[in-house]
Amino acid sequence: MSLRFNTLWVYCLQAAKEAGEQVLVFGHLPLCPETCPPVCLLWNYDAVLKLLRRSGVVAATFAGHTHQNGFVCDKHGIHHIVLPGIVETPPSRDAYGMVDVYADALHLRGTDTMLSVGMRLAPPTGKSDVSARSATGRDPTPTAVH
Repeated sequence: MSLRFNTLWVYCLQAAKEAGEQVLVFGHLPLCPETCPPVCLLWNYDAVLKLLRRSGVVAATFAGHTHQNGFVCDKHGIHHIVLPGIVETPPSRDAYGMVDVYADALHLRGTDTMLSVGMRLAPPTGKSDVSARSATGRDPTPTAVH
């Protein structure tokens, strides 16, 4: 089966590549099987991942839907983050965070039940490395990703 993608997606990825920029993808449904149960994945996740990987400019994807923390850096250097849902968080707890964006790194500073993770980024079309922490309920120091 051949899938056609909205030409705006392809155009934006190509424009980012030409400009030497990196792209962050945000969506509701997870794209990476290692971050969630199979039933929670976007129905055509494999085709979307192929497009994102082939572009060489996608640094990370952010999703929700599962209401559980999920993280992996795939073999193509794309970081896949799944965020917990506030509706699953006990009344006395929190689940939110902030993403610090740097030229060579992303840093998700999770609060309480949300994962905190530092992600080193390679230049577009390159690989990246990762240092991850589990959710601790404490803000990690931003220097971990510089």
